[in-house]
Amino acid sequence: MRKFILSISLPFILTGANLYFGAKMEPISLDPASQWDQATTQVLFNVYDTLVKIDPKSFKILPSLAVNWKAERDGKVWVFILRRGVKFSNGKPLTSEDVVFSFRRLLKKEAGKFFFYFLKDVKAEGPYKVVFSLKKKFSPFLHVLTMVQASVVYGKDGKFKPIGTGPYMVSLWEKGKRMILKKNPYYWGLTGNVNKIVLIFNLSMNSIYALLMDGKLDMTNAISVTRVDALKNSDKFHLHSFPVLSLAFLIFNPSDPWAKNLYLREALSYLWNPEWVKLSYREFRKPACRILTFHEKECLWEYNPRKAEKIIKSRGIKGKAELSLIYPENSLLTRMFLPFVRKAEEYGIRIRLFPVKDPDRLKILARREYSMAYYLWLWDYPEPYSMLSFLLPEGKMPPYYPTLMSFPQSFLLREKLQRALSIISQVERCKLYGSLESSIRKFYPLIPLHQLKLSIFSSSRVKGIFIDPAGILRYQYLNKE
Repeated sequence: MRKFILSISLPFILTGANLYFGAKMEPISLDPASQWDQATTQVLFNVYDTLVKIDPKSFKILPSLAVNWKAERDGKVWVFILRRGVKFSNGKPLTSEDVVFSFRRLLKKEAGKFFFYFLKDVKAEGPYKVVFSLKKKFSPFLHVLTMVQASVVYGKDGKFKPIGTGPYMVSLWEKGKRMILKKNPYYWGLTGNVNKIVLIFNLSMNSIYALLMDGKLDMTNAISVTRVDALKNSDKFHLHSFPVLSLAFLIFNPSDPWAKNLYLREALSYLWNPEWVKLSYREFRKPACRILTFHEKECLWEYNPRKAEKIIKSRGIKGKAELSLIYPENSLLTRMFLPFVRKAEEYGIRIRLFPVKDPDRLKILARREYSMAYYLWLWDYPEPYSMLSFLLPEGKMPPYYPTLMSFPQSFLLREKLQRALSIISQVERCKLYGSLESSIRKFYPLIPLHQLKLSIFSSSRVKGIFIDPAGILRYQYLNKE
């Protein structure tokens, strides 16, 4: 594999600043309305724009393709005024009709039906005015508009084409091999000096390490934990690590004979030690002690073996309970879970580990054939509802998504969430989110494990590396010396 990559990368040494990236995963699609995976999101956020965007530090809503907006009719109608002079990468001007096409098309897709279930219609009133009509008040509407599925695509001919208004455009995609992005000559915003980005796929971690050391790669997001120290000790490379809004958790299956026991779930929650995350992932994961990482300073889930022991003894659980834990086949996850298994066994609870490959794992999740399951969810936009909408969805989710809807308390929790979504004030809304999180903890349906830290190793010649809270590397800020 290494020899093959070297042979294809050398001809792409072009004039100007060009950057070679050893990518961990390959995108699945160039269609924002049909994407769910992080690799696809990474590319699409650099090819398309949304109406509004998030300030990564303050989390305030900022203008993007829209320069102004307002809510009418008590939040059931939103009016947006578009930025003038914006062009797609094919040179065609952006108008309100493109926004209408993008969202009406999105509403027919699975992602649109899930994330935009509250949206009734969107229409154009002139070339630069767009009006959204909502079925009901939905306070985080502006936040939802920052997600990649809400990207504005080119659609004047009535058919989707992978053409956007973002800082880059896809000039070549050889599936399984590489993708080349080049600067959009019509981009309306500021960019760095990187003219082309060559994403190289399907490399082993050993190959990526060798290519990086040989100067054949400028950046990568796929370095083995065992190789980190060698790179960190070199003045040729820099490690950039950014925490992103995400949550990995263990969720219980209430239809399992033992996992449906509230007292057992509570005891196991007390037996999970967040420090075990660091044993496997070092600085590349951030231990979590609650669902909403916005409130990370105060823990809701705690490691307390004494409380666990008291529950286990008083409820007669010791020596009887036996559970299964399924998770993606990964040696680091196994290393993280082994101390948990040993600790539980010390207190009379047996846990059997089942590392499973996809798609078998998804089938097991869909059939609910587990006691506990590991799952990781990246927040789709920086507003707590993003995580709660996954756990307490309004519509029907794919069967392999382990939500809380199979627990008997779910409908009361869903009602509480709906009340929060009707409050315009984000401060007051977030207070209700926190109250809802406390209500969830009372019946211990899951154990928060860790938050992702997305890490990039780069040559010291590359500057301007920035990953936003959604975990996206913004290529437009990159400069290569």
